Amino acid sequence: MSLDDIAELTLKAMLAAIEGDEIALPTLPEVALRVRDDAESPDVSIAKLAGAIGTDAALTARILKVVNSPLLRSGWEITDLQSAIGRLGVVYTSNLAVGLAMEQMFRSKSKTVDKKLREIWRQSLLVAGLCYVICRKRPDLNADQAILAGLVHMLGVLPILTYVDAQDLALGSSDLEYVISQAHPVIGHRILSEWNFPSQLADVPTGYADLTRCTESLEYVDVVQAACILSAPPGSKPFGDVDWNEVPSLKALGLKRSEAALYLEEAALLFG
Repeated sequence: MSLDDIAELTLKAMLAAIEGDEIALPTLPEVALRVRDDAESPDVSIAKLAGAIGTDAALTARILKVVNSPLLRSGWEITDLQSAIGRLGVVYTSNLAVGLAMEQMFRSKSKTVDKKLREIWRQSLLVAGLCYVICRKRPDLNADQAILAGLVHMLGVLPILTYVDAQDLALGSSDLEYVISQAHPVIGHRILSEWNFPSQLADVPTGYADLTRCTESLEYVDVVQAACILSAPPGSKPFGDVDWNEVPSLKALGLKRSEAALYLEEAALLFG
């Protein structure tokens, strides 16, 4: 049986299991739901948003670390959540909080699955940091949305790894990587749609690996794709061996291979 057949059968089995409620799709963490609800409320305030985020000590620490990172810090250290929100803004903070709250989902009791999930989360943080660096000076794209797009672009891996582990499927590492690459975009799009994420974010998993995509205006899919190329080791597939002169997203964003090291260095400062 070919890898294509394995990936297709695994995806079909997973989708059937999801439809039959045999596999539960991950739900947005409770703190992320509260933050999003508060941020969308017409009477949202810094104090109210701080109250929602402050219920999660780890998330609070994460946001304070980000706001004091070399890329975002002001002239003095920010030590309380309300000041951090005042510095970042309500919308920026809420998107950042929703994205970072997902870290708790990238955990598993299975050592093998947990190791893979943590690896994917680290990569997602790097991609999110690159998305920020790419967009921070662009008037047509919001850096906070770009960060969130980077953090969710491989969300579909979560139920795949859980399913493979539960079914005790004997897949080698290369086979598993292939199955993930083929199946996670569909699952990721489904999860984000069920979470009522806007289409510009929900479409990221299914579009970021298409190196031929070309749109009239830049989208967050393009930013995530560019970030994946920037972060890919030279020669690795599918992003490390691309011709930078032939990828529409790179040309539209004005990115050059010679600048890759600088972008990576800056991105590491955001979540490092």
